[in-house]
Amino acid sequence: MSPVRKVPVRILHSETGPERSLLPQNSAPSLGNTGCSAPSPTSAFTPLPKQDSPQPSQTSHPTPLCPSDTHTAEDLKRAELVRDIMDKDRSLAEVLDQSGRRTTMDLMEGLYPAEEGVLGGSTQRRRASTSREESSSLSASACLVPSSSYYNTSAPKAELLIKMKDMRQELEQDSEDELDTDLASKKLELIWSLARKLEVLRDARESLQEDVEQNEALGREVEATVQRSCRPNQLERFRMFVGDLDKVVSLLLSLSGRLARVENALNSLEEDAPNNEKHTLTEKRSLLMRQHEDAKELKENLDRRERLVSVVMETHLDPESLDDYRHFVKMKSALIIEQRRLEDKIKLGEEQLKCLLDSLPLEQRPLL
Repeated sequence: MSPVRKVPVRILHSETGPERSLLPQNSAPSLGNTGCSAPSPTSAFTPLPKQDSPQPSQTSHPTPLCPSDTHTAEDLKRAELVRDIMDKDRSLAEVLDQSGRRTTMDLMEGLYPAEEGVLGGSTQRRRASTSREESSSLSASACLVPSSSYYNTSAPKAELLIKMKDMRQELEQDSEDELDTDLASKKLELIWSLARKLEVLRDARESLQEDVEQNEALGREVEATVQRSCRPNQLERFRMFVGDLDKVVSLLLSLSGRLARVENALNSLEEDAPNNEKHTLTEKRSLLMRQHEDAKELKENLDRRERLVSVVMETHLDPESLDDYRHFVKMKSALIIEQRRLEDKIKLGEEQLKCLLDSLPLEQRPLL
């Protein structure tokens, strides 16, 4: 066996909880699926000492190192910016506010109970304020709107009213220009904040890939040990189990993502949407729900196989090799899930960044 050994690691999330965006969940409509302080650019995982081996029937998974209610100052600032922007530009509400939308991780919740702290958590639906503050000039202008009595006034008085009306319109235009400038400034600030967050997430993705490669190297060591210590049929059972572990987790993630998208499409349909469109989405959701249930049964079957394989490993492997086997297995599924989580956050953040850029005039768009 190689002298280089992989120590257990614990997932250090790039963000807290089952977040839907790059914003704190309890602060404002969200931007990208990120919670804890931003992930370390050096690694998404933190090495830990090896723990006592769990019982064969228990599957131990990493737990988050940071509390779900921890947010950086920049997270809270983004939340404030989103509130302000959505108050003034409702066209961005759909992409910025992900609070009522299902995610892949919502539908993975409960499938890996030991990772409940990583995958689970309640979804809090938040509503952004849609009311605009009325300009003081608008409330004062009501008395300046011409009425029937206007036509019965003298010429000098009528001329004065016309001048006052023109002044009011100029004031209103100035107020609107100030609002536009303020909105553009907030959008630019949010764009730069999002760009910084995406850079951190992409760094975390790279370091996560390194952890995946290290865990796969550990898996090859474990397989070599199994090959030396076990009978050929036991080795084949180990290989089949490990291969199916990867496939089942990936299948569940894929179906969860597709089902979440269909449910979001159904929930966003207007009341006057064509019946055939609603029927098509409903049928698709039913099919995906059946497939999702079938995939969960596959996972239950895989869990039973894991217990059987663990019994064989306990019989033939020394304590250190057995610990390596258990660590490799628990981290394999955890790493696949964490990769998908990061990809979803990055994809959503990129979409939100693009929409913010497109909402600005060409001459105001920054070069990222």
